[in-house]
Amino acid sequence: MKTISKIGMVIVSLMVGSSTYAQGLPTVRTGVGAKAELRAETKTDLLQKRAEKQENKEERQEKKEEKRNEKKAETKDKRMDKANKFSTQMTRVHQAAVNRLTKLAERINSRINKVEIEKGIKLDASKAKLAEAKLKITSTQTYLNNISAQVAIITATSTPQVALESIRGLFATSRENLKVAHQALVDVISSIKLGLEIKAEATATTTP
Repeated sequence: MKTISKIGMVIVSLMVGSSTYAQGLPTVRTGVGAKAELRAETKTDLLQKRAEKQENKEERQEKKEEKRNEKKAETKDKRMDKANKFSTQMTRVHQAAVNRLTKLAERINSRINKVEIEKGIKLDASKAKLAEAKLKITSTQTYLNNISAQVAIITATSTPQVALESIRGLFATSRENLKVAHQALVDVISSIKLGLEIKAEATATTTP
């Protein structure tokens, strides 16, 4: 009888233990699931942080590139401004030279008229040379007037370095024009002197 009772107690104990174990299984599974979810969330957070870090890095790079481009643009503008200032300065210088040549031509013309009246000689050769010199002065002025339009095209279509070299070339040509016009006036003066010398020699020859 005692044996049967012990067997019964063992059976009851096993049943209770099995029930308790069965009740504990969901708890264990729930704990494993929570850890998995935590790991997933942690991984997601890491990925998000990496993405944000990369985004911030790209944004910084874009800002640096933007600043570099702005600096390049400012440098280009400054160099182009230098080319424009050079053009403006040289235009003033060359215009002043043209003005001086024009006034010199007027004085030479007055000198020719005075000599013809006072000395009673004809300076036709000198007048012809003066007319040629005036044409050269006019041509020089016309070329100088057109430089500003050419400079505008050059600065709009070229780099600052190329623009400056091209503008220098324009004024080099203008400088040559000035030299040619000046030499033409020098030739007129020489012609007047020659006419006076011829007159003096003729007078000396006819004087008893």
